[in-house]
Amino acid sequence: MRSLFILMMAVLALNAAEKNHPVTQKAVFDCTSGDMRYVAGRIKLIGGTAADIAKLGQTPKFVLTVHSGCVPLMVSHPEDYMEEGDAELVSKAQLMLQDAMGKYDIEVRVCEIAMEAWGIGREELLTWAKTTPNSFVDTISLQNEGYALMLFGK
Repeated sequence: MRSLFILMMAVLALNAAEKNHPVTQKAVFDCTSGDMRYVAGRIKLIGGTAADIAKLGQTPKFVLTVHSGCVPLMVSHPEDYMEEGDAELVSKAQLMLQDAMGKYDIEVRVCEIAMEAWGIGREELLTWAKTTPNSFVDTISLQNEGYALMLFGK
């Protein structure tokens, strides 16, 4: 009987401890797509997902890795790299992303290898975008740290 009581108390203590330590939901969103209409929708989904996690009382912690065809998403003058319609979509997506970053723990990392392939210099990126020498290395490291991998390539 005493053992059962101790077991029940341990379960209750663990449950209380879990409630005192909020859950952090970690994800790395990997953007390779050059289809800016598709990318803009995914950017909106990142903010929406963070909001949904927060509604559950949990903390979203996201990293967006940007490489390949997605790199122009992070330039301050997207019209220099794409057609006018896509540039307008990208500008809106950038605002959505910046808004979500102001509310939640979201970091953007742009691959320097892809930047070089596009001929994009650091000075052309949005000021809040960070660069990384190799986004594959970042993605692997983040997965090893427990981040879920969310792909958006098309």
